[in-house]
Amino acid sequence: MPYNNLIEDNIHKTYIKTNSEVAKPVYNSTYLNRLLQEYERASGISSIDPDTIASNRGFWKWIYRRKNTGLGYTSWLEDNGLYSDSPFVAEVGKGALDSIVNYSDSESTIITPYTEGLRKNKDKIIKAGFEVVSGCPIIEGTNKANGAIIRLIRPEEAKTFMTQNPDINININSWSQLHNNCNNFIIVGAYGNISDRDKDFKITELVALKNLLINYPFIESYSKVGDSYYYIIATDRTAKVQKVKSRNKLSEQDRYK
Repeated sequence: MPYNNLIEDNIHKTYIKTNSEVAKPVYNSTYLNRLLQEYERASGISSIDPDTIASNRGFWKWIYRRKNTGLGYTSWLEDNGLYSDSPFVAEVGKGALDSIVNYSDSESTIITPYTEGLRKNKDKIIKAGFEVVSGCPIIEGTNKANGAIIRLIRPEEAKTFMTQNPDINININSWSQLHNNCNNFIIVGAYGNISDRDKDFKITELVALKNLLINYPFIESYSKVGDSYYYIIATDRTAKVQKVKSRNKLSEQDRYK
């Protein structure tokens, strides 16, 4: 498993106690503020001062509980054949506190501007933003040598793009383009506690995505395990590959008519 089970009784001792010393240097403030907004939506608590994140016990307890829920979600994906760790999988837009592939022996890539605290090998981290242009995945970042970088993600780098508990500002249309393009697969999910205030909102967002998937088959699945829920919209890889092969075969035959 990517993480040991996190014991709630030890949260304050293992993280909060030193958080005032390490949180701001380790984690990008934009990233922490985004997670804080997610916490507010899930808990119903509003107007939390971002400057109090380091000492906000409720926030950090929620982070660790959600990591444990993420363990169950990942196992559920694997058990149902919806995800397996692979060098051709790229997780998008997550950071050290909400990634499900942030462990050193994972072969999957993380594409994110929030690289602080990630435990993956450096060659599996792409520090960049992620966009979809005409169905093609694009990264937007910088490097010391050339400054701005905007380039296509090549098929040998990743073919499956994955995210979970997507940000409220996610471009649903972009993710549908990835699925509707013949070269890519998507895995977009949501998980959390069944009592979370934002549960219905997150599922509604994914249903909106589902309604835009038109060119190829997809899988939709929902499960409730204990007090956790898991929901997924994913490209049906096998069916899509077969459909693409069939189309290519017909195109080849048409050439010689």
